[in-house]
Amino acid sequence: MKRIVSLLVIVSFSMMVCAGCATDPNRKPGAAQVTISAFILALLGGGVGAAVDKKNPWRGGAIGAVAGGLIGYTLAEMQREATLKAAYTGEPQRYQDNDGNYGEARVIGMNPITRCKKVQRNTYNNGKLVDSSTDEICESEKTTNTY
Repeated sequence: MKRIVSLLVIVSFSMMVCAGCATDPNRKPGAAQVTISAFILALLGGGVGAAVDKKNPWRGGAIGAVAGGLIGYTLAEMQREATLKAAYTGEPQRYQDNDGNYGEARVIGMNPITRCKKVQRNTYNNGKLVDSSTDEICESEKTTNTY
């Protein structure tokens, strides 16, 4: 019972910290997604680490959480930087890891009044599309929901 309560306290505290980071009004565009990605992979890494380390699941969970958080942050930050660079330069951007997985970000639309650009980001694993998302990057205040 103590372990369950301890785990719930740790997860609750972690979620509060992430919520605080995600709602910072001075954050860079896309910072919330980076925080959420790091948090999700930290939770997954912690779970896997705890399951693998049978002798001391807390140690395994801590190591797995740190590794998962770092990996999640790094991958999400690479995607965010490519998205922003594509929006600001107008040129397609590509990022790649050492395993042959890669992603591309390119502008697919722009509103000249609000200076908001839609950037499509595709992620490929061994040449197959595994994720596609569209982000909106604005250089000024957005006044409407439309393009």
